[in-house]
Amino acid sequence: VFVGIYLAAYVSLVFQRRHFFHLEFIGWWLAGFFVHAVWTAIRRKQQDRLDSITRRLGVAALSLLVLLAGTASLLTAARAYQGRAVVSAIEARLAASADPRTLRQTVHDGRTLLRIGGVSAEDAPSAAPDTLRGDYLSVRFDCGDAPIVSVSTVFAPGGQSWNRGVSVPCSGGESVLLMPVYQYGPGYRFEGLAMAPGEAARVRSVSVVNERTPLGAWLQLSLSSDWRTQLHYKTLLTRPIIP
Repeated sequence: VFVGIYLAAYVSLVFQRRHFFHLEFIGWWLAGFFVHAVWTAIRRKQQDRLDSITRRLGVAALSLLVLLAGTASLLTAARAYQGRAVVSAIEARLAASADPRTLRQTVHDGRTLLRIGGVSAEDAPSAAPDTLRGDYLSVRFDCGDAPIVSVSTVFAPGGQSWNRGVSVPCSGGESVLLMPVYQYGPGYRFEGLAMAPGEAARVRSVSVVNERTPLGAWLQLSLSSDWRTQLHYKTLLTRPIIP
């Protein structure tokens, strides 16, 4: 039981399909174990009275029911706790003290590049070798009627796979992107945020969260205006695709 719970629970820490496809056997194994136990009991008791077999099947069914009810209760309690913890963590980060930054627009590969004052390489203090610097960005969007806003980080030097794209969901109001940005010495510098010209116009403000604010981990969060009413846990809806 402990091994089964461990294998089924640890993937919640890294919940992507490539992390749990190899554990699909657990559900089938439990079902097979139950069927095998029932079949073995029937074979061993072929000479017993029918009421004895029925009683054993009843005990097995009751045990399975108790196991399923306990699992469902534990999952419900865990989801409730996680929901409260996630909401509290997000609210703390949205309410954290932040310093507004100026934006300067340039062009990068046909897209609008927003350089952030005091953060982007040209506007930030020159970094000494082997020096790590981190900034926690808070980007607010006026989405309008857009379903999503696509944002990409741009780092220098070019030609590396350091750039990352983010899709910020929209629901008719203000959306927020919280994103940590790290720079290492003069060889790994943050240039800015790249967007399509039309989407760049939706940026309302960019701030840097005060580094003295005790937030713990700098989580990357893409939040629409209705984030509080959304599920704060993930579910399996389709069969995982084995990579």
